Amino acid sequence: MRRRLPQIARRALQLAVLAFIVYAALGGPWRNYKVAHNNARLVSLMHGATVAALYRANERALRLLGDPYGASLGFLGMPGSARLFGVDLTDPVLALAHVMRARALPDKLALGLLAPLLLVLLLGKVFCSHLCPMRLCFELAQAVRRGLLRLGVPLGSLRGGPRLGGWVLLGGLVASTLVGGAVWLLLLPYFALGASLFVALAAGAASGLVWVVGALVVVDLALAPGYVCHNLCPTGFLLEQLGRLALIKLRKRGTQDCPPGCAQCVTQCPYGLSPRAQTHLPACDSCGRCVAVCPLQRLERGLATARRGRRVAAGAAAALLVLLTFAGAAEAHHNKGLPHYGYFKNYPQVPTKEYVRIQGRWEIGATIFNFQGLDRRSADTPNDVKIYCYLYDLAADRAYLGAVRFVIEKDGKRVKAFARERVDEEAVYSTRETLPESGDYALVAHVGGERVQLPFHIDIASEGPSLAAIAGIGGPVLAVFVLALIGRRRRRRRARSSSSPSSQRAHTASAAASALLIASLAMPGLARAETPASQPSCHGAGAYAPGLGGAAKAHGQHAMHGQHAMHGKHAMHGKHARMKHYKTPAGAVVMVMGGFPLWWLLVGVALVIVLSFVATEWLAPRAGRGLRVNLAKNKRIYRWLRSRWFQAIPQLLMIAVLALLIYVGLAGSRVKNLTPVMVWTIWWGGLIFTVLLFGAAWCFVCPWDGLANLLSRLRLARRVEGLSLRWSFPSWLKNVYPAIALFCVLTWLELGFGVTSDPRWTAYLGLGMAAAAVICALLWGEKVFCAHLCPVGRICGVYGNFAPVEIRAKKAKTCEMCLTEDCLHGNKDGYACPVGISLKHERMATMCTMCTECFKSCDKHNVAINLRPFGADLREVKAPRADVAWLAVFLLALTLFHGLSMTPAWESFAPGQMSILKWLMVTLGLSRISSFTLGMAVAIVVPALAYLASCRLGAWWAGGSVPWRQLLVRYAYSLLPIALFYHLAHNLMHVMMEGTHVVPLLSDPLGRGADLFGTASAQPAAILSEKALWVMQIALILIGHVYGVIVAHRSARALYENKHAARRSLLPMLLFVVALSLAALYLMHMDMNMRVGRM
Repeated sequence: MRRRLPQIARRALQLAVLAFIVYAALGGPWRNYKVAHNNARLVSLMHGATVAALYRANERALRLLGDPYGASLGFLGMPGSARLFGVDLTDPVLALAHVMRARALPDKLALGLLAPLLLVLLLGKVFCSHLCPMRLCFELAQAVRRGLLRLGVPLGSLRGGPRLGGWVLLGGLVASTLVGGAVWLLLLPYFALGASLFVALAAGAASGLVWVVGALVVVDLALAPGYVCHNLCPTGFLLEQLGRLALIKLRKRGTQDCPPGCAQCVTQCPYGLSPRAQTHLPACDSCGRCVAVCPLQRLERGLATARRGRRVAAGAAAALLVLLTFAGAAEAHHNKGLPHYGYFKNYPQVPTKEYVRIQGRWEIGATIFNFQGLDRRSADTPNDVKIYCYLYDLAADRAYLGAVRFVIEKDGKRVKAFARERVDEEAVYSTRETLPESGDYALVAHVGGERVQLPFHIDIASEGPSLAAIAGIGGPVLAVFVLALIGRRRRRRRARSSSSPSSQRAHTASAAASALLIASLAMPGLARAETPASQPSCHGAGAYAPGLGGAAKAHGQHAMHGQHAMHGKHAMHGKHARMKHYKTPAGAVVMVMGGFPLWWLLVGVALVIVLSFVATEWLAPRAGRGLRVNLAKNKRIYRWLRSRWFQAIPQLLMIAVLALLIYVGLAGSRVKNLTPVMVWTIWWGGLIFTVLLFGAAWCFVCPWDGLANLLSRLRLARRVEGLSLRWSFPSWLKNVYPAIALFCVLTWLELGFGVTSDPRWTAYLGLGMAAAAVICALLWGEKVFCAHLCPVGRICGVYGNFAPVEIRAKKAKTCEMCLTEDCLHGNKDGYACPVGISLKHERMATMCTMCTECFKSCDKHNVAINLRPFGADLREVKAPRADVAWLAVFLLALTLFHGLSMTPAWESFAPGQMSILKWLMVTLGLSRISSFTLGMAVAIVVPALAYLASCRLGAWWAGGSVPWRQLLVRYAYSLLPIALFYHLAHNLMHVMMEGTHVVPLLSDPLGRGADLFGTASAQPAAILSEKALWVMQIALILIGHVYGVIVAHRSARALYENKHAARRSLLPMLLFVVALSLAALYLMHMDMNMRVGRM
């Protein structure tokens, strides 16, 4: 009996957890009765004697703890989030999911983690065996299973296999971040069980989660006993990792071996673990079933070693300290003159400051707080100060509700001013103002000819960037760099027994220089900004237009008047398009810029139809390779191309620019900052125009690649052995599908979360891309990042097929006779091609990064850089690839979605006007981000499916002689001109209408009031008038349409020998191309949402 006591206690704990869920669920109805009736007799009359008896018994029990109603609030929740005797308990997995989604750890959540973490550090995975209610269900199922097996019923017995709990945890965290925490109801078995019980008891309704619980029980009973807990449960995985430090563990007593035939412990273990072989850790959950059945009593739960005990104690203390650090002090507030407002629905408000002063006949009071300590992710201006003020007329003994003019002064100088004709709400005047710095201020009220002054102090905390984020980005880079450096030194030791001291000193100096470079990139993280941080908003207009960041907000008030004011020499020609303005639920102001008029749209539609026939019948049949002009014939240009400094110098300059923008983004203001405008308006907006004219020239000067070159080579002026671990990159990833996936993710972050409108996140993104490039170079020794991962490089490459610049072999016959292919493999003068292409076979610009290594490595001087006609590579597509075809399809779909997401049709803020996002949220009951994700997925999939359908229809109509998959790959190249020129038309608006916002920010890049070049107060207008913009946008879309039709026509002729079959195959594709161009025109015709901030 003594040996069975632990199992009895374990079962009692499991039942107690179920009882707690039931009690907490019934506590809601009890509190309703308490508030509504507060009398057992009334409950009896209304609900019967049984309910009244239960009500009375519960009230008597709770009275032992104090006030019954208040005491009942100490028993809430279920496994996942609960309160027991007033102590908050939080599931670590759900807490981690909340932190990832909310990017914050509230104090109560941190305190709720203390007990679970201490429990696992003390006893290991005991939650799984003693407290998980689902474990009780599984053990009951196992009892049924044993009975069925005795009856001879054949059942599956899957054990072992891959343990996927970590992957389930990772996938759940990503999914919950994207669509909400409800996904854990499907991934955490005990959470599903608790929720279904809670709904059934509290609401009297059956939940669909019962099917989830039932399915898991059936799997455990009939197919795989113990598999769900051991192999799939994410909580089990997390507790297993933490349980490695547990102080008390199951262990084998003594050193004697177990009897050879004994396997009682393995048989009793629900997971088939073997304590006898001491291989049960760390998966063991200390259920103790093996202890009870061991015939020699050689198993016990005991303390770990003293060293482990000290380590666990230190870990527990550190965890406690960290969690207590997160738990900030709370301060409630109530102002004498003000009701207890929940200003931003954040309780308690931290920090709040209340000031009251009597001056003559007036009493003035104010509650003042800024956004330090609050959730600032939805704040456009996170360093604003909110002021709630009242005036009380002591002579009249009543609150003053009339007109008043307020001035905020600092050192006697006016900082801000605002006026009210009457109170804003009840007896309160309220405003939200941005103050320049911490310090002592005075709120001066001019009322009734008197000047009433209220001194106050405000602390605008200096919040720098996240050191954790910087460490998370820079740490892996430094670690891989050190490992690669050590690996190369070992290889060199094996290759030669000694090296000269001078060479060693040179290598040491290079390594030191690289380490200093890494440190310089991380230095902005140590800077302290003068304005606090805010996270990107998930509300309002969805996302800023690219580049409409701090500068646009700073000029919001001027945009309200329809056009910027002209300020002398700083004014530029042009004006804004007609504007409308709406307020979002989050308090932001959305500026809606009108598109071109309807008759312009009709003209564009007519031209699309006419030009479709012209391009098909007249332009497309014209053949010809086109004129080429080799710039490398010039000896000076050729010497530059062969010089290592030709690429190194531009890349070093771009690295300096990158470091400067990262510093400004991390150290500067989050309200007015150069980095978002410079990156998303100037760079990203202008990049497509650069690609149109110069192809993949960005890859040539790319600072991310420059850092990878510098850290993996440690040399600039000569060719050396690369520094890398020389891992083998997976062959199934050697395509552009990873770049497509990353481009989709970046688009979702930009438009769904507004990441690109925030200088901090823009800087982190730049650091992350640089870190990815460096890590890939150090791990694989190739330009894996450039060739397969970088969406910017692959976009430049695939659009570069249209550019008038190419790098090709001078003479094809010379390449055919070449046996070494130095352009591909490299030699003593040049590195191997970073993207693995050979001029002997390459006929398109898709993968070329224009690094000019082929000029250096070709000893036959057979490389040319040619000027050529636009779209030359698309006229005769050589060796089309499926991954590139899908890149073209997704580029088109994402570009069109980008335009759609900025229109009121996607998200409207006009009162009473429906939009796609509103419809999804209202109809499906989803959150905004979930609705956005679903809408984005549909908006991308629909064009892709339409393209797929047109290819299949074309193949069928042409007689099926060419498979539809071949059409899908070949015709995709006809989408590139359409995507490129719509991209140009879309970005033209941002560059021309918003590009001048960079002018004042160049003088004040950090947003701290500087005026370096005398342009800080300039308010330049748009570069183009709206009519000129419309003409250029329509012209660009028409050019893309014509080129798309030409490419499609030539693809059809290349696929089919029979002209009639080619035309039948082309017709569905032609209709699809026309539909795309009409959709692009219509998007340009629609109004565009451009949020300009809170005003």
